[in-house]
Amino acid sequence: MLHQRKNKKRTGGFTMVELMVVLAIMGILAALVGGGLIAYTRLARFEKNEANARTLFQAAQISLTRMDTAGELDAFCADVEDQGKAGTHFTDDVVITDAAGNEVRRRTASELNNGIYALYYDKTDGTGQNELVRRLLDDYIYDDSMFNAAICVEIDRASGQVYSVFYDTNSDKLRFAADGVADATDITDRSYDHRRNDSLVGYYSAEDRVNVVELQQTKLKVKNPRLSNGETLTLSWGGNSNLADMDTVYTAVAYQAEKNGLTGYKIADESKPLFSIEIKRPNTEQQVLAELETTVYTCNADGTRIETKRTLRYPLSYNKGNFVLTLDAMADASLLRTCEKDTSTADNDLYSITRLLAEPENIIIRLQAAPRDEYADSYTASKSEDSNAENTLFAIDGTKTDAELKYFRHLYNVRWAKNWGDAKATYTLKAQGMGANGLNWTGGGVTVYTAASVGKNPEAKVPSQTDPVAWPTIPALGENITLQSETTVAGTARVPILNLQLRGNSVAAVDKTNENPLDRYVGLVGENNGTISHITLRDADVQVNTEIKALTAGQNVPEGGIRLTNTTYLAELPEGDTARRDGVRAVGALCGVNTGTLQDCTLLHGTNNAYKAQVLATLHFDDDTTEKTRIPDAVNKYYEHEPQGIGGLVGVAIPKNDAGTKLENLTVGENVTVAGLLVDDDTTDTTDEPGEAGEKARYTAVAADAGNTKTATRWRSVGVGGVFGTLDAGNLKTDDKTVIANAANVTGSGFVGGIAGNLYSTDTAADGTIKTIVNRLASTGTVSAGVNYQGDNTKTEHSLVLGQFFGGIAGYTQDVVLANCTSTARGTMTETDLRSQVDAGCASDGTLNDNSPLKGDFVGGLVGFGKNILLQNSRTEKGYVLGSRFVGGLAGGFTGSMLHADSAANTSDVFGNRYVGGIVSVNGSGSIIQTSTNSGLVAGLGKNAAYVGGIVGVNDATWGAGSAAQAEKAQLINCTNSMSGDNATDSRCIRLLQALSTHAGITEYANYVGGLVGYNGTKGSVTWDQYGTPTLGAILYGDTFVGGLAGYNDGNAAIINTSGKTLIIRGQIVADGDAVGGLIGLNTAPVLPTATVAATRVEGVHFVGGVTACLGAWMLGPRIGKYNKAGTPRAIPGHNLTAMALGVFILWFCWFGFNGGSTVSMTGDDTMISAGLICFNTNLAAALATVAALIVSWVRYGKPDVSLTFNGALAGLVAITAGCDVVDPFGAAVIGIVAGVLCIFSVEFFDKIAKIDDPVGAVSVHCVNGCWGTLAVGLFATEGGLFYGGGFAKLGIQLLGVVSVAAWVLITMFIIFSIIKKTIGLRVSEKEELDGLDIHEHGLTSAYAGFAISDPTYAELDVNENTDLGEDDITKASPEKIAAAVKVVQEAPLPAGLDSGMHKVSIIVQLAKFETLKKALNDIGVTGMTVTQVMGCGLQKGSGEKYRGAEVDATLLPKVKVEVVVSKIPVEKIIDTATKTLYTGHIGDGKIFVYNVAKVVKVRTGEQDYAALQDVE
Repeated sequence: MLHQRKNKKRTGGFTMVELMVVLAIMGILAALVGGGLIAYTRLARFEKNEANARTLFQAAQISLTRMDTAGELDAFCADVEDQGKAGTHFTDDVVITDAAGNEVRRRTASELNNGIYALYYDKTDGTGQNELVRRLLDDYIYDDSMFNAAICVEIDRASGQVYSVFYDTNSDKLRFAADGVADATDITDRSYDHRRNDSLVGYYSAEDRVNVVELQQTKLKVKNPRLSNGETLTLSWGGNSNLADMDTVYTAVAYQAEKNGLTGYKIADESKPLFSIEIKRPNTEQQVLAELETTVYTCNADGTRIETKRTLRYPLSYNKGNFVLTLDAMADASLLRTCEKDTSTADNDLYSITRLLAEPENIIIRLQAAPRDEYADSYTASKSEDSNAENTLFAIDGTKTDAELKYFRHLYNVRWAKNWGDAKATYTLKAQGMGANGLNWTGGGVTVYTAASVGKNPEAKVPSQTDPVAWPTIPALGENITLQSETTVAGTARVPILNLQLRGNSVAAVDKTNENPLDRYVGLVGENNGTISHITLRDADVQVNTEIKALTAGQNVPEGGIRLTNTTYLAELPEGDTARRDGVRAVGALCGVNTGTLQDCTLLHGTNNAYKAQVLATLHFDDDTTEKTRIPDAVNKYYEHEPQGIGGLVGVAIPKNDAGTKLENLTVGENVTVAGLLVDDDTTDTTDEPGEAGEKARYTAVAADAGNTKTATRWRSVGVGGVFGTLDAGNLKTDDKTVIANAANVTGSGFVGGIAGNLYSTDTAADGTIKTIVNRLASTGTVSAGVNYQGDNTKTEHSLVLGQFFGGIAGYTQDVVLANCTSTARGTMTETDLRSQVDAGCASDGTLNDNSPLKGDFVGGLVGFGKNILLQNSRTEKGYVLGSRFVGGLAGGFTGSMLHADSAANTSDVFGNRYVGGIVSVNGSGSIIQTSTNSGLVAGLGKNAAYVGGIVGVNDATWGAGSAAQAEKAQLINCTNSMSGDNATDSRCIRLLQALSTHAGITEYANYVGGLVGYNGTKGSVTWDQYGTPTLGAILYGDTFVGGLAGYNDGNAAIINTSGKTLIIRGQIVADGDAVGGLIGLNTAPVLPTATVAATRVEGVHFVGGVTACLGAWMLGPRIGKYNKAGTPRAIPGHNLTAMALGVFILWFCWFGFNGGSTVSMTGDDTMISAGLICFNTNLAAALATVAALIVSWVRYGKPDVSLTFNGALAGLVAITAGCDVVDPFGAAVIGIVAGVLCIFSVEFFDKIAKIDDPVGAVSVHCVNGCWGTLAVGLFATEGGLFYGGGFAKLGIQLLGVVSVAAWVLITMFIIFSIIKKTIGLRVSEKEELDGLDIHEHGLTSAYAGFAISDPTYAELDVNENTDLGEDDITKASPEKIAAAVKVVQEAPLPAGLDSGMHKVSIIVQLAKFETLKKALNDIGVTGMTVTQVMGCGLQKGSGEKYRGAEVDATLLPKVKVEVVVSKIPVEKIIDTATKTLYTGHIGDGKIFVYNVAKVVKVRTGEQDYAALQDVE
């Protein structure tokens, strides 16, 4: 049967056969392809190894070359020889051929094996020299992965060259077979075939070219070219060189950039390059100064391009494949000046783009890389790459007429504007970005190239606090240039300049050739002739020609320096210091000299106290520095003479005469220090005349004009000020909106002011009228004197200028009106601080030393000295004005033909040494102080203090005048002193004055102290008219000549009150010496106004009592009964020794207050210690004087005399008073002992020799011992006493004082006593003297109760019918009348056997007759008697006494009963003598009783009767 085949659709996969066929085909293909891939992989590995070997070879060779250049190769080769491996590394000789294959050199295998050392670098830890290989290659291999391989570097030890490099990434170690390392790849066979086919190790050798593969060329690249416009202008880029760019050269071509759209820039014209630079990498990664070929392209007038080729040096750095080329950088002043003077130096050392482009341009730099010639076979050139656009000198888009300044370099480049013409230009400080806080000089981003020593390259420095770099002062801003800061919405500077550092080397040491040497002016800007606006300098550090030195504890400031703080002082930089510049004339943080406009500029201290804001400088001047204007030299190239100054903002300001020129809103803030060390180059050995004559002559010289041939002026055109050093206000325009303020602390050697050290106007009228008005100057900073005036010392060389003129506003002011000006000095100082500083500044004798705050002459709250000025509505606020001589609350001194101080007020306390006034120290010739008020304390402190007044210390027209004949009036009109407040406050102020006047136990008060005027002298006028209020509130403490209005008022002076109001003086007026008064201390004028002294205290102390007592006692004569007929003194005992003792001890206790309490204030530890010494000395002297008097009286009189002992105690107290605070305890002891002895003999002298009756020894105690105590100061004073090495000077002074006081008192009091004697009489009647003055003056009959012989009644009989007998002459009276007056009662005679012949006679007598009776009885031989006080009455009327206003009844009369017992003298003779003596013609004259005496026994001897009476009759 026939079957037909049918097609069926296949539904399954591959058959087994098919699969086997496919697999077979794939296997064949894999075998073919796999072998190729493996071969390709091996080739790639080999070629990479070869390339890396070549790269490492070249890097190693570069490294060795650098080592050779640096002198390090020998040391490295020594390490290679020590660590490397030499041996059988070569089996065949090496033949070196030229390009044609001809043999050039053959090196044998033996030579190579001995000279070639292998350094192995193992991929894993091994025994290779990895560290040495890395040391060789690290600096030039930036891809660290290249070290992920095994490496062998062969070094030719002899030549110091690289012989070859082996390299393999797959091996852990490479070794030669001879090294015997089993696990290393063998590199003995270095043939190309072996390496290519077997080991695959890369190899490169400079000599074995046969085995080196030629590699494919690499295309170079320029990566990321960028211009950076900051503190330097730099061009940065990277490349792709395999040899760290040692094989590459770059060309940078600059083109002008133009805007491309809104924000972009493009090259303006590619056919017009500006310059090009050829750049090759230096042989180091540090920044170097590379000499690069530079071409500058310019066009001439017809457009032809001119190429100028120069080799210039640029700072160039290279770091791991990246270049930084500096095109523009700042240079210091010395480097700038050197480059200005020498073009070749500029090419090498001035890294400024102005070498390439004179004016600011926006530029783009096109950069291209090309291989160096020796590497042309390795690379091809790159394509060109363009940088971003930036400006060459300023921020982007800056032009020569309008530019933003974002960095210090931009500000620095303003200096080149002088070369760009006179067109108006504005340069504005701009914030670098959001949150930027200004330009910070020490922030770490600033670089300045500084001049190095000869032969060395400039050094790049970064300013810091510890390593300062001086800002190179911009020499000048032209008249049409404005420098300003971007401002905030509030109008303040948004971009402050921080931590600017200015030094002497901010300017060059040498001048330009034939140009104005602006290098004399140091500041941010040297001289501003344009406009500077809204510039804030924060924490500027200015130290020009000065250095700050440390002071050790207790060390005085060395000569030539001035104190800055308690631990530092300012000294001049020594000659030869690199930062010193001898020609500097003006220094200011903002500008040295300003003739243009300054607006809204500030110098301040920030919140970081690690920084300081300070302007410290030294300036030299001489006798020719007296010009107020700038005087050019003969060829008008520079200023031969000009004003000089040191100021917080401006050194010297001389605004030009231009309506647009302004100085306004200029401030110097708190915690800023301005200090000027002025050096007088014309010192002299001439010394001022000593004393007041010299001070007066100096005052005249201070006021003299420059060029005065008769009196050489002491004025110099130099100054130190918080804002301006010296200011010529002639063209200054200020108004009531002007703010020129200072809060800095300002100190200097002279001419120092809170605003300006020297302020004057050159715009003056021929008639002296003041034309210049300066408004609203304000200073709250402290102005202090750095040195004392030296013109009156005895040094060989000294200045007659320095140490003078210190003012809150200005040190010296001429020809200006100061309106609405205020000053506050030391406003935060406490009284404790003041006392401490004043005490620390006093020597032991009270002399002010250099540590005293009372330093400097002509010191004023507003101006130090004013000449032809007017003060209007100007004042000082509460604070302290401190100086030495010529110190005033407003002005230290002033004089002039048209000088007024109008409506001025002082509220500061004013303390100085001599010539101290609440308003002015001395108001001189032609001066008027009108409607001025002082409410501050005023005092003269220290040794020789004098002339202190609430308004002026001296008001005398001869001061400041050429002669007395030339003197005009010195006038005070309607001035008031209101320093007094409530009594408690006044007392506190008095205590403060006491404390300030006491130092080391010595108290010194001023002479000539007045509430208004200390000394109102020749043609001195004090007046109040209808507009005045003559009320004075004085708080005064002085020595001699102290008055509520004036201490002294001269006969040629006048004090006139026509106000219609009473002159009233309030307050407290205390003096420690003579001539103190509520109105005038000492007046010699014929007329004074009526005054009411309402002072709560007017007090003085006078040492005249002892001399006055002596004179008075002599003129008065002795008491009745003191001397007998022979002139022998008779004792008249005191009536109550108990009362005497009580009085002495009360005085002794109170003497501690008199000495200790009145000598010191007891307000501090020092015064408490001094008071302790004073009280101890007082007590010691009194105690020893008491003992000495007791002993001497005991020895001399056989018993201790209590009365003289008490006198001795008082004598010791008196003697120690004068020297209680200046002697030590030994001196006090001697003074006391001598006083006690002296008192005894002095009493004897006055009693027995001088015949001066001194009942209580007052003359001996107070006069004699007062003199002794005064003289003892000259002997025992620990400072200056004869026995303490002080010589006779102090003793002579004390002796002169004693003689002077004695002479004055004797003459004066003799006249006074004589007048009294001739008029009312010196002495009372005999009866009043005998009875006692208390009875007759006060009617106190009990005043002498208990006294042995006293009758407290008047002892007068009333004349009436009961007592008057009608005859008072006993010779005419009848026996009856005699018997009635003196009644005799006699016992009847005894019988003869009982009569012993002895009788007692008892006589009753009035006290008035007792002394007469006693004398009469003595005359007839009665030498013994008994006297008794008795009471009785008869026909006499009783005489009553009054006590506390009521009469006391008295029926008994006090009498004296005298009893005598006689034997030899007849009784009748006794009766007759007594009757004649007592008779007055009145009943009650006396009674006589006669008694018989039976027996008398003397107890001591037992004698009886007549014998017992022999030694008593």
